[in-house]
Amino acid sequence: MAYGNLALDLLLKNISGRLVVLKNGHYDNIPLETVTATKKIVNVKEQYNTDRLRPNTPASKCAHSSS
Repeated sequence: MAYGNLALDLLLKNISGRLVVLKNGHYDNIPLETVTATKKIVNVKEQYNTDRLRPNTPASKCAHSSS
């Protein structure tokens, strides 16, 4: 199953306000308020590769630091 399929299942059941997640190795859905209730801060310079437009990973950090 993919996130999109599970989201479509919720939509077809007329269920809204939920987010499909992978939790403890199983697909689930949670209320949107769970992820929007608190402010999250991202350190763009540390956690994001602006050249590649994606989050940093251990592999990308090694490749990026060797140049």
